[in-house]
Amino acid sequence: STLSDSYLPMAAGFSIDVNAPEFPAGPGTASTISADEVAIGDTFTITVTLANDGPVAADGIVFRMVLPSGIALESFESDGVEGDASGWPVDASDLSTGVDEGTIGPGADRLVSLTLRVEGPPAGSSSCRRALIPERTSASVTS
Repeated sequence: STLSDSYLPMAAGFSIDVNAPEFPAGPGTASTISADEVAIGDTFTITVTLANDGPVAADGIVFRMVLPSGIALESFESDGVEGDASGWPVDASDLSTGVDEGTIGPGADRLVSLTLRVEGPPAGSSSCRRALIPERTSASVTS
């Protein structure tokens, strides 16, 4: 029987997002690609805008983008300067492990630009004359 039973809450929790960096529409948000279609030997550029719309700085930003087979990194720029946010060179393996993009202040943004070269057909294909570039890049940002 449940007569005279009493219940006592043991824990309560809530979350308030105060003074947190905010990257709209998810990490690695706005991106543009310079070509709709490429052939082996062509180069194209992917530009990603990392915008911090929050009221405080976002520290320890790391940019990742795994390149598919057949695509090679030609160059990487942060805010128009070759290399990561500190000016260190970036290679394809750095894209997989994460590129240091430092701190992005409140209301500020960082423009990350990758120039890529098509070296061969996509995985699972023995030949490729032209390839369509996906509309959305697979980039992620962590802080």
